[in-house]
Amino acid sequence: MSPPHEGLTVCDVMTDDADNRLAEIMTGAARDVLAGGGDPYWVGIAAAGEILDEVIEHATHGGAAYVLWGELTDVQDHPKLDAPAWCAALTRLAAEDWLAIDSTVAESVARYFERWADPILQTPALFTGSVPDSGWRDEHYRFLKALITDTARELADRLVTRDIDEVVAIATSGEYGSALEHLTGALAEDQVGLADRERRRLSYLAKLLPSARAHRDLARLPPPTSAT
Repeated sequence: MSPPHEGLTVCDVMTDDADNRLAEIMTGAARDVLAGGGDPYWVGIAAAGEILDEVIEHATHGGAAYVLWGELTDVQDHPKLDAPAWCAALTRLAAEDWLAIDSTVAESVARYFERWADPILQTPALFTGSVPDSGWRDEHYRFLKALITDTARELADRLVTRDIDEVVAIATSGEYGSALEHLTGALAEDQVGLADRERRRLSYLAKLLPSARAHRDLARLPPPTSAT
């Protein structure tokens, strides 16, 4: 029988070892999250620290794993979100998804990190998943309302006041998808030019809600300007 590392370079061996260790870290953190004995936020902080200290340089998905735990915990500690229940719900969902894959299959691991490249965009899955509510919806809805209404008001110099007022009113009533579609529809109808930052924000909302109509409206807009 050939030695396990025969024919492999030193870099190959380091990567294999780091990939195995990353899988151990991810599995341990996922189990801790779902066991319910600790705060998912602090489990995520600890996992990010282990990844940074041990495998970020050599594991195939070391950087992606570090970013994942960083963005999950950011949902709680970012000043514009400050959403601990939403953080916990997303973290539990990420843990369930990790434990559902075969972490010894490279393709499965790669697909996992592709799905979780932007954790907040996984939020719609919480509506049909097994993760308990625990108050995350209120935090998520406050975020949607603020992001839509703030964006609409920032565009007040390029849209008629009636459209801005309608977007704010619809968002305030809780119809976030309709509010976004009213906003993107007005922008498309008037062929309003957007800065890159503004277009990215609206595209993010269209993915988060999600809204195919908003995506179509955004595709009809003039090319983005370079302003940030």
